[in-house]
Amino acid sequence: MSGYKVQGRSVSGAKKVVTDALALQEAGAFAVLVEAVPLELGKYVTDRLKIPTIGIGAGPHTSGQVLVYDDVMGTWSGHKAKFVRRFANMKEVRDNGVQRYCEAVKDGSFPDPETESYTMDKIEWAKFMESELLDGVSV
Repeated sequence: MSGYKVQGRSVSGAKKVVTDALALQEAGAFAVLVEAVPLELGKYVTDRLKIPTIGIGAGPHTSGQVLVYDDVMGTWSGHKAKFVRRFANMKEVRDNGVQRYCEAVKDGSFPDPETESYTMDKIEWAKFMESELLDGVSV
């Protein structure tokens, strides 16, 4: 299942989540990610398993929590899942940075040849250019 649909809201759906989690444990998983399920089910799965659960939209009772970095930092303004809390608005900062970068490239101020570029030893460069000429490259 993919997308932004909550799983395990029906009896059969909840049973499938539990069955799948137990199967992962039986297969040797070291942990199970439980995503977008009712908080009661997140707790139940955590209580049933012997391995840790990592919750993303599974309530506060899983063994650990995770969120996608872009969601936490608000780096885009698209769909926000119910369980996401944005702790910053990086979209504005990011957009401003990209705009300033584009302007610097267009006006020629980036990259600065002295501070933002690598150089080659002048003698090595001369040897390289000589080798290019010897290889028949017109320089």
